[in-house]
Amino acid sequence: MGHLTNTDEEPLATARRKQPQSEESETWMDSIPRIQAGLPTAPDSQADLPAPDREVRGFSSLGLAAALRAVRLYSVERAAPRAAAKLVGMSPGPHHVSVMPREVLEYLAPEAGQIVVEATVGGGGHARLIAERLGPTGRLIGLDQDPAMLELARPVLDCLPVTLVHANFDQLRHVLDAQRVSAADAVLADLGFSSDQLADPERGLSFQQPGPLDMRLDPTQGEPASALLHRLNERELANLIYLYGEERLSRRIARRVIEVRRTSRIETTEQLAELVRGCVPRSRGHAIDPATRTFQALRIAVNDELGALERLLTALPCCVKPGGRAVIISFHSLEDRRVKQAFRDKQTWGALTRKPIQASEEEVRNNPRARSAKLRAAIRLPSREGA
Repeated sequence: MGHLTNTDEEPLATARRKQPQSEESETWMDSIPRIQAGLPTAPDSQADLPAPDREVRGFSSLGLAAALRAVRLYSVERAAPRAAAKLVGMSPGPHHVSVMPREVLEYLAPEAGQIVVEATVGGGGHARLIAERLGPTGRLIGLDQDPAMLELARPVLDCLPVTLVHANFDQLRHVLDAQRVSAADAVLADLGFSSDQLADPERGLSFQQPGPLDMRLDPTQGEPASALLHRLNERELANLIYLYGEERLSRRIARRVIEVRRTSRIETTEQLAELVRGCVPRSRGHAIDPATRTFQALRIAVNDELGALERLLTALPCCVKPGGRAVIISFHSLEDRRVKQAFRDKQTWGALTRKPIQASEEEVRNNPRARSAKLRAAIRLPSREGA
């Protein structure tokens, strides 16, 4: 008999609260969390566009409103059966190849009888390797905000001591409380999204094939990218693309979006990709599609990815036992910068990696998406209270 289970608690109710903020004092930097929450921002004349050569840092308040959302501890079947069934029906199993499996096991060091959290289960690749080492007396708690990913992982993790939970990793503390776990021996968070999600044109995460401009990793929550694209004004859109996509031509793209949407709606990935390509010249000898940065920016905003990461990093010290380990794999500088800063807290963490670990040349040849992956690991230090 298998050990695979999933939670069955009802979602907790929570009230939505608006962020009090003076329009007169709002700057373009202040407007980002309000954009994320769908709140009004200051008039264009009161907030300048970002300077292209200026580095932007420190958005710890990003997605503050999203932190108030309910804890989603649905069972996979109750969360979004149609979305799950659709993605599962695409193929007999996950296509995604987990990055740096050997390095993950080396730095996470799972042992028999431990409780380990896989904060982003995806197709279950990392989770299976870890669960096999925990043995029948151990337990792996696997989270994913995408119910379809949990369904893909289910057969991969069958007969292993695994509990699957439909939740974003920023709800880790609530998940552990619901599972009656005070702290885990180790936590892994792979911040990349799955090849299986990319392969589904209905998700709108890729411009390689036409599909609706959705981009939500959890189709049961939030607004699609098309709605965000039509809600923001030119200044807000330019700020978003610049901050989250690090796109230097963000103002040009935003201006063109506003022009186009006066006569028609931008509803598909193909429409947006062609629009951006018309604004951003492709560099000679550069393999990256000009639309890549804009798509990244919208995906980050739609899913509040950086806000969720910051909330995870804040909660992590109380979720890992002293002597336990945390391993995080990031895929772009906006993520890696935050992880690096969090693990620099010498009162809380002892770094296990002086520099980020990257995939070997052989792995990159076999799995090109591993090229961008950066792994950082740290050990939870004992509390110094009363020392």
